[in-house]
Amino acid sequence: MTWQFRGACQYLTFFGLFVGQGCLWLSVGDDITMAPPTPGVFTLTYTFQRPQYGLWLWFKFGYRCGLLSLVLIMTWRRYYRHCIELQHIVRALGHASPRPDDDDWCYELVLGDPTALILMDPGICGLFSIDLWLSAQYMGISMVRAAQTANLYSLFFGFLYYSRTVWFAYFALAVTSHALKRFRKEHLFADVDKTLVAIAVACSNIPLTYVQTHTPLVRVYMWLFACLPSADPYHQVDVAIGCILLSLIIASVPVSYGFGYRAYRAQRKRQTPNARYTSQAFNGLKTRSVLCLVRACGRRYPKSMLESGGSVYAAIEADPRYAQHPTLSLRSVDCYLVCKKRRVPKQMMRLSLAWSLDRNLSDPAMAILDDETIAGRTIFDRLETTPHLGTLRSTFKLQLGVAKSVWLA
Repeated sequence: MTWQFRGACQYLTFFGLFVGQGCLWLSVGDDITMAPPTPGVFTLTYTFQRPQYGLWLWFKFGYRCGLLSLVLIMTWRRYYRHCIELQHIVRALGHASPRPDDDDWCYELVLGDPTALILMDPGICGLFSIDLWLSAQYMGISMVRAAQTANLYSLFFGFLYYSRTVWFAYFALAVTSHALKRFRKEHLFADVDKTLVAIAVACSNIPLTYVQTHTPLVRVYMWLFACLPSADPYHQVDVAIGCILLSLIIASVPVSYGFGYRAYRAQRKRQTPNARYTSQAFNGLKTRSVLCLVRACGRRYPKSMLESGGSVYAAIEADPRYAQHPTLSLRSVDCYLVCKKRRVPKQMMRLSLAWSLDRNLSDPAMAILDDETIAGRTIFDRLETTPHLGTLRSTFKLQLGVAKSVWLA
C-alpha cells in the first residue's frame, strides 16, 4: 500500500452548526523544505475551509458593535461620570475642611484605569466569551497554528489570536467572586492582577496547545468529539464538548492560583504597613509601569510630600469579607488628588470608589457603621479604626465627609 496522497476529510460542527471542513493527507518527501525524497519521510498536510455565511458575518458585526457600546456606557456610568463629579467637588471645596483661606492651592487629578470594573461583571465577560466561540472556526485555525513550533510566523499569529481566550479566565474570576461573596468565603482567595492574568493566559497558550496536540490528551479530545451524535461519525464530528473542556482548562488557571496563593499566604502571613496603602506603588502592574514611565520623564514628586487615603485596603487586609470583589484587584481604579501650594506638591490623596468596599451592614459583628460624632472633619468619607470591644462591634467606622460622593479617602 502506498501512502502517497492518502487522507480524509471531516465536516466540523459546533452544537450542530456547520463551522468548516478539514482535510488531512500524506505525501511522500519533505514538501516544506522541498528536499530530495528520502525513504521514510512524509509530509502531513492539513487544510481548513470556512463556510461563507454573509448574514452570519453581519450578525457578528452587529453583536460586537452592541458589545462595544455596552462597555462604553458602563464605563461612563460606573467611573468617568464620577470622576467629573470629583473634579467639581475639588473645585468647590478643595482638599481640606475647613478650606484654606489663601488662594495659593491648586490641584492635579490623576485618573485610574476602570478596566477592572468591567472585568468584574460576569455578564460582560460572558458576552465576550460567547463572542469568542461565535468564531469557533478561527479558534481551530489558531490552535493549529499555535502547534506549529517549527514555523515562528504561524506560531506568532496563532498565539496572538489564541490570547483572546483570556476572557474565559476573567469570566471565571467574576463568577468565583460572586460565589465567594454568596457563601462568605472571601478569606480563601487572594485577589489577582488583571494584567498578570492576561500575561499568564497568553504565555500558557503555547505550552498548553503543545500538550493538547502532542500527548495522549489528544485521545481525550477524540473521545469528546464523539460524544455528541452524528449522522456520519467517521466524516463528521461536533467539537462543542472539546471546546467546553478547553474553556474550563483556561478558566482554571487564575482561579487555581488565587486559591493556592491564599493558602500559601495563610502560612506566612505578613501585615502590610498602612503607609503603603497610600502610595502609588500599591497598584497593579500596568498602572505601576505607566507611573514609573511618567516619573522617568521628569514628573516626580518630592519625598517630603504627605500621602493619605487608601483606608479601604486597611479594612480589606484586616478581613477579606470587606472586599466587594475578592478575586480581582481594584487598586488601579483609584484616583490620586495631588494638592499643590504655590505649584509645589504638598499632599497626595488616594481616593477609592465606595463600591470596592462591602460594609456588611447585614452582619452586626462585621458592619461598618457611620460615625456621625466626627462628621464633617474631612472632605471625603474615610474609614477609621475603632477599638474592638466585643463581637457586636465593628473594627472600622465610616467617618463622613463634607462631600456626598462615591469616593473614599
